[in-house]
Amino acid sequence: MEDVIDVSDRGLSSPLVRRRRWVVVVAIAAAILSTSGLFASLVIKSPQQMAAEAGEPSATVLTAAVERRVLVDTVVLRGTVTPQLSLDLTPSTARDGGKPVVTSLRAKIGEPVLAGQVIVEVSGRPLIVLEGAIPAYRDLRPGTEGPDVEQLQRGLRTLGYANSDKRGTFGEATKRAVVKFYSDRGYVALTAGEDDEQRLSAGARSVTQAEWVLEDANRALEQARLAAAHDPGPAQTGEVVTAEIAVGRAKSELAARRDELTTLRQRTGAMVPLSELAFLPTMPGRVEKLPVGVGEVVTSPLVRLSSGALSITSFLSPGQRELVDPGMSVKVSAELAGLESDGTIKTIGELIQDDTKGRGYPLTVETSTGLDKKFIGTDVRLEVERARTDDEVLVVPLAAITTTSTGQTIVMRRMPDGQDEHVIVTAGASGAGFVAVTAVSGSLSPGDNVVIGG
Repeated sequence: MEDVIDVSDRGLSSPLVRRRRWVVVVAIAAAILSTSGLFASLVIKSPQQMAAEAGEPSATVLTAAVERRVLVDTVVLRGTVTPQLSLDLTPSTARDGGKPVVTSLRAKIGEPVLAGQVIVEVSGRPLIVLEGAIPAYRDLRPGTEGPDVEQLQRGLRTLGYANSDKRGTFGEATKRAVVKFYSDRGYVALTAGEDDEQRLSAGARSVTQAEWVLEDANRALEQARLAAAHDPGPAQTGEVVTAEIAVGRAKSELAARRDELTTLRQRTGAMVPLSELAFLPTMPGRVEKLPVGVGEVVTSPLVRLSSGALSITSFLSPGQRELVDPGMSVKVSAELAGLESDGTIKTIGELIQDDTKGRGYPLTVETSTGLDKKFIGTDVRLEVERARTDDEVLVVPLAAITTTSTGQTIVMRRMPDGQDEHVIVTAGASGAGFVAVTAVSGSLSPGDNVVIGG
């Protein structure tokens, strides 16, 4: 019968028990070391292994499918939707030396502008829009003449303020029309001079005094003639001659004073200051920029108005100019705005130096369908069509074309088994990164894959 060793009493452990415990500890340590070695073999790499893993990946062949399509040769540009006319205005009316401040807003950004409308009020004075092709460039005062005066008269007549003045002459009837025009909008028309009333009063008094002098001269002449009739001597005859000379002088003086008053009246009274009037060639216009709010100090530009049909402006580099001519078709697209339209190059300007774009040629594009004014300022993509094939042709990417040392043009057709077949082709028209090809030796069909790189 085997001896049984009782080790339940820890205080009575025999040497055998101690040896067994030591064996267990050693086994556990060996297991830990073995695991650590395995982990280290997975994480720690030798220099040779690291160099091998850092090497270039195995070569990959890039292919593209052969297609059949209508080939279009295009030049791609970027453009901006702009109105026919964009007008920046900075009215700076300030009375009594005060700052020009916005005192009222009468329009909103994006709204249409109608003839006769007040856009904004600066220091209590309006900025009014009328229809006209000649930009406002001077104060329109009584007595002035010119095509801009005729344009003012025409604009007023369109709004119902007719006048009988000669066309192009700012006369009394035009002044009355201006006074009524301002009054209907809640303003008093400014006058040509601050002392107009005093000057007119002084001119009228001069005429009256000249009339009195003439009356006295006429009475003196009548008395001299009566005296000469009773005593026709030399003395009385001399009195008549003297009186006649006095009458002539009085008449001349009266005529001069009347002419002065007429001229004064022609050059005084209601006027239209440059700061209060803007002309747009077509109506309605559109508000593109306005002050943020009432109380804002005037800065330049304070107001921006646009007018006319929308077009697209772009810029050609000197190298692109040889590829593009007026009349070429253009595909217009704005990805973010959802705009797509067909157009035509309308104009190409002369070579200029632009501060931001460098040297180039300004270009405008006219679309076949009118652009909505909400697209003003939108950045668009322009694809100018230089040429187009009549029918669908077989095309491959330009990168697939290779020229051999013997001058042959080839493409590498990738076979289903991974092998490459040289196909001799004739290259035709190119565009949009593709070239038309015709197989001369070998076969090439839509759906075949051709090598474009690796």
